[in-house]
Amino acid sequence: MIKGEFFIMHYKFKKGFSLLEIILVLAIAAAFVIAGLYVYNKATTNYRTQQELKNINTILSGIHSLYTGTVGYKGLSNSVLMKAQVFPDNMLYEEATNYYLVQNTYKGRFTVSVNGSSSGGEVVWSAINMSTENIPTTDCTLLASAIYNSFGSNGALAGLSIDGNSIYLDMNDEYSNINFDLDKAANICNKGDSDIHNILLTFK
Repeated sequence: MIKGEFFIMHYKFKKGFSLLEIILVLAIAAAFVIAGLYVYNKATTNYRTQQELKNINTILSGIHSLYTGTVGYKGLSNSVLMKAQVFPDNMLYEEATNYYLVQNTYKGRFTVSVNGSSSGGEVVWSAINMSTENIPTTDCTLLASAIYNSFGSNGALAGLSIDGNSIYLDMNDEYSNINFDLDKAANICNKGDSDIHNILLTFK
């Protein structure tokens, strides 16, 4: 074989990719795409969780300011807080009727109410309830944990439940207390047929 013929054969052999090389390139590209989606989804979940936590903190601070100098939180409701402009702007949306409703970071309902307890024949409206709905399974455990870490550690949180299941309870009666259990929260968030969940917070 002369030198020129070898060059032509070598050029023909090298001008394309083998099937193995193509599969390898596709596999690497797929790995990058999957890794990118994972990082994006995790960053999105963290952002939504922090935004929801920030809104809850803003509302709680607004309630305390609004009821300064009063005993309890009698009459506390979404309407009262809307009139007092306590809700952050990003939580309000306007219906066709020109009436503003309150939604959370996940576009689900967000409701504030109050619980009363009898003391000396009088009802004391002392417990603040916040119900945040439509929480996706991907965010449920992280949000519950973030709420407990932010408010349970400083004694502000009296109770926390997911889909009606209590995962934290801080009562005057120590025998009724429920310590926060991350595994229990995760099990509740990941069980059942529904991909969305409701979280109820009760503040002292």
